Amino acid sequence: MNDCLTFLYFRYCPAGGTTDIPPQIRSAISNQPLESSKQNLLERGKQCVRDSIKKYIEDVGENNTHVVPLSGGLDSRTILAGLVTSDEIDQQDVITVSFGSPKTWDFELGQQIARAAGVKNIAIDLTSSEIDWSIDKLLNVAQLSSKPVPILEARANRLPIENFEQENTVFWSGFMGDPSVGSHQPSDLHGDWELAKSEFIDDNLIMGDSLLHKPDFFEHLPNEAYFDESLLSYEEQLDFAIRQENYIRPTVVPDKQYLTPFFCDEWLSFWLNIPRNQRRGRKLFRRVVCSAFPDLFSLPSSTNYGLPITSSRLLGNINGVKKIATNWLTSKIYARTYTHPNTNYLNFGPSLRGPNQLHKSAEYLLESFEERDILETNLSSVWNRHQAGEDHTELIRSVMSLESHMLSNQ
Repeated sequence: MNDCLTFLYFRYCPAGGTTDIPPQIRSAISNQPLESSKQNLLERGKQCVRDSIKKYIEDVGENNTHVVPLSGGLDSRTILAGLVTSDEIDQQDVITVSFGSPKTWDFELGQQIARAAGVKNIAIDLTSSEIDWSIDKLLNVAQLSSKPVPILEARANRLPIENFEQENTVFWSGFMGDPSVGSHQPSDLHGDWELAKSEFIDDNLIMGDSLLHKPDFFEHLPNEAYFDESLLSYEEQLDFAIRQENYIRPTVVPDKQYLTPFFCDEWLSFWLNIPRNQRRGRKLFRRVVCSAFPDLFSLPSSTNYGLPITSSRLLGNINGVKKIATNWLTSKIYARTYTHPNTNYLNFGPSLRGPNQLHKSAEYLLESFEERDILETNLSSVWNRHQAGEDHTELIRSVMSLESHMLSNQ
């Protein structure tokens, strides 16, 4: 019962069969930070980016099609830049895939970056009726997943694989790029493991306040830190060991054919050991990619709300507000559903109101789960209230994910 509730709140299993730091990270952490001049760190960082991608190009050999799921962020763009500037592959052998919703940064900017890089892009509109959200497809995704994951996000992340023949095709993933270079590093070390766990729980709860009883989440987290906070912040230790391994990896790396250059020894040994002030806010990483690939990183990014990362954060915030206002006004003028420009995948709330295939699958899964009599909450009432205009998107998505995995294991 508590495991089911925990999954509903997190939409993944925090324990997940293991709560240990991955050995790649444990072996990469050094007691001796890489102290050097800013210019030297910049040059070493640029070399690290090239070497980490080159390593995998050499490992997979020649005559391959390289497929890059491309968002509006920095990680997938870095991989694309490394591929198109490589002397070892033909640019025609690089294809990008952007999936999401029209008018969102991830969907629109991914296509813009591909055009600028001179590579083919396949745009998959998740709002299209052609996307298969059937029960059979969702259960298939659950069966193929290495761990229980958010089923709708996992379904979306399998779409690139379905668009290509598997033979002589390799897929690239930006897994661990963002957190490894410091995006999750706190401003200051606070030295309190229990406080770090409490903050981790608050940050990972998808539903927050909900209609469900809230179990003791602390029992799923380790009693002691993996190593001293001077080596890696407590927040990042929890993130790397638990969230990245039990939620992010099985969701965004759906197949063994995916290459993960930001999880190789060369990458981790450099980025986890640079000075803390160079990791904070991905400071060095931003300098590195802008210097190594100035053309692609002078283009807009979802990281800075539709402006390049070379623009100030203030200008990015202003641009973000303008984009939000534009989308909102457009939705009112043309009587369309409003979608925030920073939406990932799909605006699931309105989509679950149908009528469409996703609506039908959601209704089936909620009815199936309710028959198990696990929750005291009346899910039929929740569903009906959502259809009437209340927002119960997160609970519905969590139940859909849990029931998909439970059905797939029967």
